Amino acid sequence: MKLFKKSAKEITNPIDYLHENIGKADDCYTVALQKVPNVSNAICRSFPDKNNCTLVALCNITQYYASKTDGIISMNVEERYRSIRELAKKLGYDGEHGLSVFKNRRFANLFCKTFFKNRKIKGCCRYFITRKRAIQTIEANRPFLLSLASGYYFDHTVAVFGYANYTNHRTGKTYTFLMLYDSWHNTCRYLPWKNTGAFHITCMTELVDG
Repeated sequence: MKLFKKSAKEITNPIDYLHENIGKADDCYTVALQKVPNVSNAICRSFPDKNNCTLVALCNITQYYASKTDGIISMNVEERYRSIRELAKKLGYDGEHGLSVFKNRRFANLFCKTFFKNRKIKGCCRYFITRKRAIQTIEANRPFLLSLASGYYFDHTVAVFGYANYTNHRTGKTYTFLMLYDSWHNTCRYLPWKNTGAFHITCMTELVDG
């Protein structure tokens, strides 16, 4: 129980986290990571809205798609956020109350229908995703939204753009952390996964080929 309580915290340095929670304080680790390029790091307070984490997370992952659409999606974060906000308003967002996670798929689909008119791309949601699914999605160059109902990011949505595997030299065990922009900070944060004592109730929202 003590480990689970410690795991519910902001993580900026996975090795510090592992030293504090796993094994020995002087353990050494080798890291292997993979990231999706061109994911933006906008934060909620940059925009004049409240409870807008889902909007900002969608804004951040769609920077990747903007880099591939020849101007169909704006590369400018402020312009893209304004477009996303107009879509969110169609689902009931009013600048004060956040969107329910149960609207994530509709929100993503609305974005796809607006900006991918000539391409078969759609929004997809999965609950209680596995570590394998998260890794495969990143390796396929698909950043995704992760809405959490447990842990440090309870009732919050973040933009996941990579993962990092930390292998302990002494034990040979590997610990996985998702790399994300949490829309509270403009630098990378980490979400612990395998063997770290963390527990997360999640919903993954991604844009996939239809």
